[in-house]
Amino acid sequence: LYLSRDLIHIDFGDYLQTLAEQIVESCSGDRQLIQLHFSIDSIPLNIETATPCGLIVNELILNALEHAFSDNQPGNLFVTLKQTINGEIQILIKDDGQGIPKDFNFRETESLGWQLICLLTEQLEGDIQVLGPPGTEVILQFRELQYQPRL
Repeated sequence: LYLSRDLIHIDFGDYLQTLAEQIVESCSGDRQLIQLHFSIDSIPLNIETATPCGLIVNELILNALEHAFSDNQPGNLFVTLKQTINGEIQILIKDDGQGIPKDFNFRETESLGWQLICLLTEQLEGDIQVLGPPGTEVILQFRELQYQPRL
């Protein structure tokens, strides 16, 4: 985020791709085992919206790397960012790994990562869905938060 031209709007598409690449590179012993696939639009977001989004994406990618691809199993991680026709922003993080257990309720887990994801989604006044198996697909939808200009 600090490389942005200004802190009023950040090209979240650029940031999202860089973030995903850095997380996978730093967490994967053999980076070639996990292939990243991007479908990312250039969407400017204010810092108040971009920060919680970045934290959510960080947690989701770390979850995929830790749980979907165990035992150095190869796999694919898909990262999508788009703006819908009605103006909502949608972030999709999807893997083709083992898949989330069918009985897993992310809203009632003791996992600090999922609790953080849910809290940040509420902060964004957004909605989150978790689908799977096969694999795990997480869809976050929200609108950019509007704040008063700062002096």
